[in-house]
Amino acid sequence: MKKKLDLLFIGAAACLLLALPLGTALSPKSGYSIFENRTLAQAPALTWETLFGGQFFGEAETWYKDHVVMRNEMLKGATVFQKYVLQKPAVNDILPRQGSLLPVVAPKYAPCASEEEINQAAAELTALKEAADSYGGRVLYMGVPGQITMFADAYPDCLSDTPGYFRATGEKFAQALEAAGVPFIDGHEYLTKDMYFRVDHHFGVTGGWEVYEKLCALAGVEAVPKESFTFYRLPNPFYGSRNRKIYDLTPIKDTLEVFSPDGLVPFDRYDNGEKVPSKTLNLPENDTAIVTEDYMGGDIAETVIETHRPELPDLLIYGDSYTNAVECFCYLSFNETRALDLRHYEEMSLCDYVRAHEPDFIVCIRDDGNYVNLTGNGCTTQVKK
Repeated sequence: MKKKLDLLFIGAAACLLLALPLGTALSPKSGYSIFENRTLAQAPALTWETLFGGQFFGEAETWYKDHVVMRNEMLKGATVFQKYVLQKPAVNDILPRQGSLLPVVAPKYAPCASEEEINQAAAELTALKEAADSYGGRVLYMGVPGQITMFADAYPDCLSDTPGYFRATGEKFAQALEAAGVPFIDGHEYLTKDMYFRVDHHFGVTGGWEVYEKLCALAGVEAVPKESFTFYRLPNPFYGSRNRKIYDLTPIKDTLEVFSPDGLVPFDRYDNGEKVPSKTLNLPENDTAIVTEDYMGGDIAETVIETHRPELPDLLIYGDSYTNAVECFCYLSFNETRALDLRHYEEMSLCDYVRAHEPDFIVCIRDDGNYVNLTGNGCTTQVKK
């Protein structure tokens, strides 16, 4: 009897060990995880070089972790355990406060960024201004509040120093830019909480229009009036950057804000050199879940919109994902609108790009938590640092 039980145990263990790799091999694969908001690893290429160089096994391990069968279910189960069994106040670094989902922030232990950090960030903008000055272009910086500072009063006292750190850093950064001759426009002066999502760290297209309107005023072009659009909310399930991290296991809900009409001015659109449909919003045709990446298709390395109105100035926008809601409108008031995300664009530095295309206005749109971040869109002089 004991021998039969041992064999049964060994057989069950063997089946379990084989089930995961076999199930992983046979299960359908996805290239993107909506809950983790990232591209999943691709299957590694098996060549003599990757095999004997050790690269294949490392990439295979990463691929297996990303595509193991029932991965989402296991991660969701771990989230349920933390939330309902351990009853953690913050799960997966997401903190429900005052009807919104906020990120847990690390204490800064300083009133603001150092003078060296601020000067280094300003130097990147100075280099960009010099590139624009070479042909008569103009550089503007549209600073916008991040969710952390916009909802600073919602944080408990033990986490309250970080929003203050970002605000103080922003004030000193603005002074450094003004001294360098780069106008800084502070979004804290005109953006409000109700423009931001409750389950995502971005503002919606109402906030995007507000930034667009301020940009047009600075550029001396006419903005299409807000009354020309109908802003409304889609009923689809909305996976924001915050609720997707906790698998939407929260009573806090929100909907994606959109507008009509889209394409008020005829245009041609190109993403990474390829012609794509002439639209700025990806509206679903059914009740599928939606995300803020449905604004402009998300963070794309290079987007070019041409309206074929040479009497109007050309615009270049660059920055993190806060640009997407603004890009939905900018083409309306400019001849050619280019948008770069330097976290993905690798062909040349921003300074070289500006010299190559000579846009009339170069506008950086970045949130105050990243003013002194020199990676990605904080670096104008080198390629993807």
